[in-house]
Amino acid sequence: MQKAQDNAIQAFEDGMFAVFYNDEQLENLDQSIDLSLRHLFTFIRLAFLAGSYW
Repeated sequence: MQKAQDNAIQAFEDGMFAVFYNDEQLENLDQSIDLSLRHLFTFIRLAFLAGSYW
């Protein structure tokens, strides 16, 4: 369980996914949120594309 938590935190810090709470993006782990409001959480996995112009 601890390894999975560490992996999720590292992926968030590395920008591998974005987290939104009530349409507001959470930018860092220090932000506080009011869970009593029961807003929707959205997790978006980011995929980075590689390519070049000719």
